[in-house]
Amino acid sequence: MSHTDRRKKRMPLSFSLLYALPVFAAGAPVLAQAAVTSPSSETRAAAPKKVSVHKVRAGKTTAQKPSTQTLAPQTVRKQNVVQTPSSARTIQQARGAGAAAEGGTETVEVTGSYLRQGRNTSANPVQIITSREIQQTGVTSVGDFLQRMPSIGSSGTGNADTNGGAGVGCVDLRNLGSSRVLVLVDGKRLTQTGLSGGSCVDMNAIPVMAIQSIEILKDGGSELYGADAVSGVINIKMRHDINTGAVTMRGDISQRGDNKTGLISAYKGWNFDHDRGNITLMGQYDTQGGVMMKDRAWSRNPQSSNTMNPNFGSAISTNGMFFDPNTGSPLYNSNNAGSMTPYSKSSRYNYNNDTSLLNNTQNASLMGDAHYDFSKHFTLYSNVMYSHKTSWTQMAPMPAMGSVAPSTLPSAIMIPADYPGNVSGEELQMYRRMGEFGPRKTETAVDSLTAKVGASGEIIAGWMYDASFTYGSTMSSFQTSGVGDYNKLLREWGLEAATPGDSGSDLIYNPNSCVGYAGCVQSSVLSRLSPEAAQYANYTEHDHSQYTMRDFNARIHNDSVVKMPYKGGGNLGIALGMEHRGEQMSYRPDPLIAQGGSLTNTVLRLAVASMCQRPISKVT
Repeated sequence: MSHTDRRKKRMPLSFSLLYALPVFAAGAPVLAQAAVTSPSSETRAAAPKKVSVHKVRAGKTTAQKPSTQTLAPQTVRKQNVVQTPSSARTIQQARGAGAAAEGGTETVEVTGSYLRQGRNTSANPVQIITSREIQQTGVTSVGDFLQRMPSIGSSGTGNADTNGGAGVGCVDLRNLGSSRVLVLVDGKRLTQTGLSGGSCVDMNAIPVMAIQSIEILKDGGSELYGADAVSGVINIKMRHDINTGAVTMRGDISQRGDNKTGLISAYKGWNFDHDRGNITLMGQYDTQGGVMMKDRAWSRNPQSSNTMNPNFGSAISTNGMFFDPNTGSPLYNSNNAGSMTPYSKSSRYNYNNDTSLLNNTQNASLMGDAHYDFSKHFTLYSNVMYSHKTSWTQMAPMPAMGSVAPSTLPSAIMIPADYPGNVSGEELQMYRRMGEFGPRKTETAVDSLTAKVGASGEIIAGWMYDASFTYGSTMSSFQTSGVGDYNKLLREWGLEAATPGDSGSDLIYNPNSCVGYAGCVQSSVLSRLSPEAAQYANYTEHDHSQYTMRDFNARIHNDSVVKMPYKGGGNLGIALGMEHRGEQMSYRPDPLIAQGGSLTNTVLRLAVASMCQRPISKVT
């Protein structure tokens, strides 16, 4: 609910009293009903009594002048409480007052339109989720809750995306991608993640306890919000006017003893100056312990084909796979002792033993909200949200298969015929998983800040305005261990390019390739690397990205400019608005990754890096 709506929402005193009276009389509702329906024969007359009767009219609630009525209080046997039929009548009036006032329809601003309208009369297909529904599920993040909904597509990003997901929660509608869903907070834009694989709003950065409701516009909203709302709009309405405080702690653990989740949150609000202003502070810390694939029977053994004789795991094993470069048929494995053995399916590598099923995440969020009603023409409001999130995930060791562009190192690892231990006597191509480097462990740290300041109020004769400025910034750091340095690894194996600078060159064997290089340990492709050799050839990748947004938004609307002249005609509403938004995103990859000097699996990052090194500006 916007700040303008809160000012309009104040109810008359008499209407509030009608809702308070049932609570007053709740001590004996059965007696009150009995006094109306079946008067007891054991009653006695009492002195007449004047009572004040409140009448409720549609659209207006007023207290009428007291009318004198003679009511005979009735006494129920064995009770000392005297009840009157007017008490029961008042209860019934209060219960029906909500339907009588305003014709039973409350007008609010619904996502998909800047005009206020009834929820049941809105033409937009809007799904509304209350905070109570979210909290009843026991989830610790908004992203986890939305992933359970049928309307959410499968191409979004969740905590189960352990290969580049970074623990973020990006929502998708209609499987058109997370970048085609517009996420708003109180109708205003929110800062995005700025990750290397694409940018989206991280739903996990929003404190769960700060949410009042979530509205999902399932229809395309591009005509109102722009091209980034093609698949729909998600508007998160935050809690305002909080005058209490609370602390919530919650924990959970799976039946297997893993995936330990916890949440602790607190909030406190203060109203001041006769409820004209409010300041609210909220904080939340949540954690999720993560799950490994090997700890679940259904994910323990990865099946790579669905044939009559299915294959499990990967052919790229820690023993290495040597195959004919012309046919691609696997011929040998190494025995990790300097020689070769015939290829066997039993050497296939079960990569799920080292792979995470769920990310390990920790998230701390802070939010401050304030507003003050100077007059009906001017309400100043502001909101600041900050979150710091870290995530940890693990994948199988990196395979060595060759270089990738723009590297000029050999694109394939070709083992010369004269290489020591090559029993085939022919040139072979090799794929080898570098178990000596250990599993690839990715750690991510993301800091997000969104600050908003604005003003709203009435201009004149029902014309309302709302103008705001939003600044958002996200800084992300990524660290991945075990990616390897391809050039150093070839040097330790004694392999050199026959034509330096040509990525299509064959390799030749040099038994003294480590001479002159400190830390280099002469090794063999048919043996495991020693700890010293692995330390020399291993590499830890460091990447950084930053996203910045500046958004100015101004809206003017009038819900009832004129009533339409025909029979049954409603009110004509007009809404006008403009938005000026500038966005910049930069991605700074690790220097070795930018050169293509790591062990494969860097093609996507390089492509994204080449696109994101230029600032992107957008105005709508």
